[in-house]
Amino acid sequence: MITPVADPTMMDGDDARASLLPETDPRRRGPGGGGQKQPSSSTVLPAVVSAALLLVLAAVAILASQHADDGQGGVAAAGRVVEVAASRGAAEGVSEKSTAPLLGAGGALRDYAWTNAMLAWQRTAFHFQPPKNWMNDPNGPLYHKGWYHLFYQWNPDSAVWGNITWGHAVSRDLVHWLHLPLAMVPDHWYDANGVWSGSATRLPDGRIVMLYTGSTTESVQVQNLAEPADPSDPLLRRWVKSAANPILVPPPGIGLKDFRDPTTAWRVPNDTAWRVAIGSKDRSHAGLALVYRTADFVRYDPAPALMRVVPGTGMWECVDFYPVAAGAGGVENGLETSVPPGPGVKHVVKASLDDDKRDYYAIGTYDAGADAWTPEDAANDVGIGLLYDYGKFYASKTFYDPVLRRRVLWGWVGETDSERAAILKGWASVQSIPRTVRPPGHEDRQQPAPVARGGGGEPPDERQELRRRGAGPRLHRAPRRRQGDTAGHRGRVRGGRGGRGGRDGGRRGVQLQHQRRRGGAGPARPVRSARARRRRPLGADRRLLLPGQGHRRQPQDLLLPRRAQGIKGERSGEESLRKLGPRAARGEPVSKNSG
Repeated sequence: MITPVADPTMMDGDDARASLLPETDPRRRGPGGGGQKQPSSSTVLPAVVSAALLLVLAAVAILASQHADDGQGGVAAAGRVVEVAASRGAAEGVSEKSTAPLLGAGGALRDYAWTNAMLAWQRTAFHFQPPKNWMNDPNGPLYHKGWYHLFYQWNPDSAVWGNITWGHAVSRDLVHWLHLPLAMVPDHWYDANGVWSGSATRLPDGRIVMLYTGSTTESVQVQNLAEPADPSDPLLRRWVKSAANPILVPPPGIGLKDFRDPTTAWRVPNDTAWRVAIGSKDRSHAGLALVYRTADFVRYDPAPALMRVVPGTGMWECVDFYPVAAGAGGVENGLETSVPPGPGVKHVVKASLDDDKRDYYAIGTYDAGADAWTPEDAANDVGIGLLYDYGKFYASKTFYDPVLRRRVLWGWVGETDSERAAILKGWASVQSIPRTVRPPGHEDRQQPAPVARGGGGEPPDERQELRRRGAGPRLHRAPRRRQGDTAGHRGRVRGGRGGRGGRDGGRRGVQLQHQRRRGGAGPARPVRSARARRRRPLGADRRLLLPGQGHRRQPQDLLLPRRAQGIKGERSGEESLRKLGPRAARGEPVSKNSG
């Protein structure tokens, strides 16, 4: 533990500049002149004052030692603390995971003396984050049997980087999430120092393979393979690591700590082999991407191809490679990763640069025969040109959504809070709101990707395709507001809560409902009360509902399979799945009395 030290710039200097006590000040003379003898108390008071000062200094030292928190030293002084910067991740062979060295000067970070009450409001509503502790890179996103899956780098023990495992969560709409048990943990020699970033690939036969980087007991970066234990499980709750691990080790000329983050695999026409790209750098500090070929994801060609080398860019982390439509046809849709190169198809290469912690991308042409990629504009090559985002956005990863035919982009948003603040609030980092990547030709190449309730967020032809297939996320459709409800709502808005205009407007809305429901004969059915009508905002069936809007069962409707929504009462997604059992998670029919 680093002993905290007081910040000299925060010390109060008023006492130091104050004059001496009257009894000991030589400038204060008695009426008898300069030779008058001082009272005897002049020899006692300085000793008392010195003893008091020593006691105060001792108390300050005790308080300072009690103020140290989890290795982060600091002394509170006028609402400030001084925190000693600690580097995390760089020594283990990954990018720096602590913001303190970036923000502090000379290794010291000046931070406000936050409390839990002050930090509680920082939890987000729409950005994904785990319930607690540290999180960084998004890993292996995919869509499987009606659920969007997100894996992520997570420390289950603390709000700072370390002990990296794979957290796992699923969603129907990329907004409401159900947190599941850990997918993978560092429990073998080939990933004992961390289960690091990786990507998912869906094979034509329906299998899902997950390639990821492991840090061995000797901190060597190797590539490993894992598959779901039960591919028929929509939630993919259990994963099994291959007995052949590690399947790839650093090749000659590549550093033992410079070989990580495999991409989603792809294939090319007239070749059954899969390709996988891995980020690295050479001895001259040139960033590069290596391409390996494999037929079974266990055995690989020993000599990789160089997809691209850019001098001076340093280590390429979290490389991503995917096609985009460049022609007029199908520009609104994303492309599956194995779409072959050709007219109207370009390929994007993205790299997260360890040197400056930013995500660079470039658009170019892929040569499938040589597994080489050439940018359209050499001045905007990877690492020296275009950025995904100009804020805190790093280690991004895309995946292809086969239902809505789009490419979705995730990115890690590392905050600039100090480690002391992160420990106080109990969590660190969020994921960006997922974005839809749009091909060249659009002014805005990224758009928010969450699925809107009521089908308002996707083009009409895609909604029709969803209905025709009967596939995709089954989102509960909010009831449309009837004409009378709208009239009453507008009347209340114009007249206020207690005004005559509001009462008249509400009455007119009720009359319209009675006329429509009566149909010329028979008594009118009961009409919802004004309070019930006020619960739903106008036009809420055509947009994504915010927290607190709409009916109370909205989160449950989105988190459970539709056949499992017949249960009564308000339950969280986890509680409902636990009570209904595995049959509900698989989407099988479940009785209302189940559980």
